[in-house]
Amino acid sequence: MAKVVFYGRFADFMGRERDIAVGEGVRLETMISDLSKENDAFADAVKAPAVKFAVNNAVAPLSTVIKEKDEVAVLPPFSGG
Repeated sequence: MAKVVFYGRFADFMGRERDIAVGEGVRLETMISDLSKENDAFADAVKAPAVKFAVNNAVAPLSTVIKEKDEVAVLPPFSGG
């Protein structure tokens, strides 16, 4: 199982976190696509170009392969200042 943690408005759509079974070679983009099928608002919001994903506390591209015990974070747009 991999843990997916949702922040900001994504937590409103999907809950704070959940455990997801991952098969061998599953990529982050596949995991996000599968989650998008559960909630239309999430599906629309996650397409925004400023949305970021992190795997094990490091920003990761959608091509990242997810492994058992990984932690995936879905991060809303943010800014610094």
